[in-house]
Formats: sequence, structure tokens, C-alpha cells
Amino acid sequence: MYYKNQFFFILITLSFFMYAMFHYLRYHGLDVVNNVKEVSVLSTSCTAAPRMASGMKVSFQNKDYSINLPYEDCSRYSSGDKVELLYDVKYDQFYLPDFVKVFRYRVIFAGCVLLTLIIPWKYVVKRFNFLKF
Repeated sequence: MYYKNQFFFILITLSFFMYAMFHYLRYHGLDVVNNVKEVSVLSTSCTAAPRMASGMKVSFQNKDYSINLPYEDCSRYSSGDKVELLYDVKYDQFYLPDFVKVFRYRVIFAGCVLLTLIIPWKYVVKRFNFLKF
């Protein structure tokens, strides 16, 4: 009792949901363990162009790291500032503290869309047409 194109949308939404869930579970441990490190900013590269990535280079234990940032966050920092970032020991990378929230919202959004698409709308429409609403 599904429309033909409903299966296509379910497949697309399911793949987006799985992608978001994978990243959420991967980065969720960072938030729980509380791996916050204070690092010094070496340089920033901020661009307002939507297709170009903004970022900053930080130094931690005599090693340089590159972090991708949105333009709004990048413009707040300048070289020499001290910044608190989440450190992922397993992958040896730094992230912004609010990084996990992005994937949490993506999981919630994709889950809601997926639940809406699973409803057999062809049956629901037929049922309401029978009742003459």
C-alpha cells in the first residue's frame, strides 16, 4: 500500500539516517569522556564563500592540527588565542565542543522524516476518501 516513489524516498532517508547515526555514535564518546584540551591558535583562514572551507591551525604538544570551522566561528579567533577543543585520542584530531550536537540534530531530523515516510500513505488517503472528509 505504498506509492512507487515512496520506496525511493525511504531508501534515501534511510541512508542519510545511517550516515548521521554513524557519525553521532563515533563522536558521542568524545562528549561523554570530557576530552577538553586548551590549545593555542597558530593561524586562521576564514572565508565567507559557501563552497570554501574556513579553518584554523592549532598547536598541541609540539604538533600542528588543522580544524575546519564555519565562517561565524572562524572569525571569532585570531592567532595567539587560547581555545578549548575536544580531542579525539583514537583519530588524533580536534573538534569544536558543539560538534556532536550537529549530528544529534541530523539523527532526529532524519528519524522524523523516516517515520513519516514509513506510513502507508496510499492506504491512509484511500481511507479518508472513503469517509468523505
